[in-house]
Amino acid sequence: MSWEVFLGLKISPNKIKLVTTPFHGFRGATVIPEGTIELPVTLGTYPASMVIITRFLLVKAPMAYNVVYGRPLLNAARAVVSTYHQVLKIGDGMDLEEKHKIVACLSENIDVFAWGPQDIEGNSPMIAQHRLVITLGIKLIKQKKRQFAPERQQAISMEITKLLEASFIRKVHYPELLANVVLVKKPNRE
Repeated sequence: MSWEVFLGLKISPNKIKLVTTPFHGFRGATVIPEGTIELPVTLGTYPASMVIITRFLLVKAPMAYNVVYGRPLLNAARAVVSTYHQVLKIGDGMDLEEKHKIVACLSENIDVFAWGPQDIEGNSPMIAQHRLVITLGIKLIKQKKRQFAPERQQAISMEITKLLEASFIRKVHYPELLANVVLVKKPNRE
């Protein structure tokens, strides 16, 4: 949380717990925080709202946002971060006419931008690629092929189809099964 936001909340500075551990990240600079403070955060709107007591690190440094929520709050709220819904932030110092010109330019040239890995030209698998490392001559330890219930088999097929369509994985052929698929339920029970 930025120091300006904290001052705007008009909370007594006596509630700040001192922290002297520096951290890095704001444009490569080392920042020593003013301390931490625990505040209630209300997420959602009534009747589907929740209040979570959250610890904020107070920083006297220029920030792009007033408050940055960390993983503990997101985990407690069972929130899922979606990069799909993020938007482009256009500078505050621009006048309204200039903002409209930039938005119009982006809208007119929407086909120029890469929206997924498949849209990036020259994206070579030689830069980053995962392979199973199998040393020849060593006896493989393999799992027995597991049979899945029909609804689980359908979930596996749907996930594999999504990964194939996104070009995140590709088909390969191994002579024998090495390991089974492991299904893990998401926090929302899917």
